[in-house]
Amino acid sequence: MKYPVPNSIAEVTPDWVTHILCEGNAIANSTVTNVDARILGQDIGFLSVVARLGLTYDNAEPGAPSAVVIKIETQHEQLREIGKETQAFEREIRFYRDVAPQIDARLPKIYYTVDQPPSMVIVMEDLSNCRPGDQVEGMDLDLVLATAAIIGRVQAKYWDNDALSQLDWMPETNHIELDFDANWDSCEKHFGHLIPEEGKALGRRMKEHIPWMFNEIAHRPKTIVHNDLREDNLLFDESGAQTEVIILDWQLATRSMGVFDIARLMAASALPDRRRGHEIEILRAWYGALVAEGVTDYYWEEALFDLRLALLEFICFPVKFHAAFIGNTGRSADLTKVIFSRGFASAIDLQAGVAMPG
Repeated sequence: MKYPVPNSIAEVTPDWVTHILCEGNAIANSTVTNVDARILGQDIGFLSVVARLGLTYDNAEPGAPSAVVIKIETQHEQLREIGKETQAFEREIRFYRDVAPQIDARLPKIYYTVDQPPSMVIVMEDLSNCRPGDQVEGMDLDLVLATAAIIGRVQAKYWDNDALSQLDWMPETNHIELDFDANWDSCEKHFGHLIPEEGKALGRRMKEHIPWMFNEIAHRPKTIVHNDLREDNLLFDESGAQTEVIILDWQLATRSMGVFDIARLMAASALPDRRRGHEIEILRAWYGALVAEGVTDYYWEEALFDLRLALLEFICFPVKFHAAFIGNTGRSADLTKVIFSRGFASAIDLQAGVAMPG
């Protein structure tokens, strides 16, 4: 029997969930009779909608999950087009298939994936026992440091080596620099109130240096880059003596300059009053993990220069996507505010502009 793949959370049925859990060997002798869907996080995601599916069965089968999490493409037209352009779901599915088994990081168990455009779905382990990150509230320094060390261990395994080159389905860039010059004036018009004056001056200066910046980045050492390492994509398991960080959402993963993940973590999620004065400590947590895992041909001075480049690159994200943020309300508007305000503040505080020539 053929089960239609849902294109929205509303289309998820008990029959389809039964089918995919059987396919994923999560159940064998029971049937899902009811699905209670609850959207997680913001109601409109950037590239996807995530929901927890509470499950009721016709009989109690040992080991059957009481809930799963489903990730499905957003219905927001502009953001959906961005997802198709970047092949976001295809990338994340390949990441869980090809990379996840090889790395030292806690990740959710994947029950089922659908990679059949226009239907793109990931069904994964429910980790609702863990505390979800909230980028609007911001991260404390200890969790920023822990996350920096984890991503450093992951990146060390793929640092400019044959293992990385084999991941040829993962692009080397998301081309976020495209049309920066054309987008900047509109971005400043709609969101300039969220950007400090020094940040506006930095953005205007960047317009003439965008080709140089991305050429420079293209020639830096490469590794796996999560590219969206912010608190909304983190879970915190506080059941043990120490909080364990779980990294989600690998849709924008690239093979590029590793420190970009630290720039995004620092600029998008770290609370500014707790970040200021600790930028070097955060960078050292990441750099120390690289060195401990065997990266020997990358020097501290390079890491600091690359961090400044990465903070400039981070600014390109809200500029590129700003049109999709216009008119957002609720938490989406709050998230837009912190992305702009914290991102530009981080670039200013670390004097990212000195990386540019002239």
